[in-house]
Amino acid sequence: MPEPTRIAAQVVIATPSVDVHRVTARNVKQILPDANLSQRIVDAFFALGFTPGVLVGNSFSIEATPEVFHDVFGVFPHLDSDGRVRDRSPNAAGSRAALSNLPLERLPPTVRALVKAVIFSEPPAFGPGTMP
Repeated sequence: MPEPTRIAAQVVIATPSVDVHRVTARNVKQILPDANLSQRIVDAFFALGFTPGVLVGNSFSIEATPEVFHDVFGVFPHLDSDGRVRDRSPNAAGSRAALSNLPLERLPPTVRALVKAVIFSEPPAFGPGTMP
């Protein structure tokens, strides 16, 4: 039996308000989330059924079956042939729009307050398979 399709997304951890025009190599560490807090967020997504990736800066990847995404976020993601993730939930019937930001309302409140966004990246616009 084939292994179920797994979908990946990126979790962006909320950080203090920062003027991005003033971020430099010298002060970038000041805007990064606390390491212990970041690990708690990674652990929370693991407990929700996701396989978390390594924390890089203020984000990390999560991977799971579409069913886990549905249970946690209320959407049923499907990786389409064009490389974009689309919602296949009944309430999205007929929608061909790609998912970008996932709704955070169904996350546990203690996690939701610490997450800025959970996003799906656009597929690359270059490389093998993208040229006619």
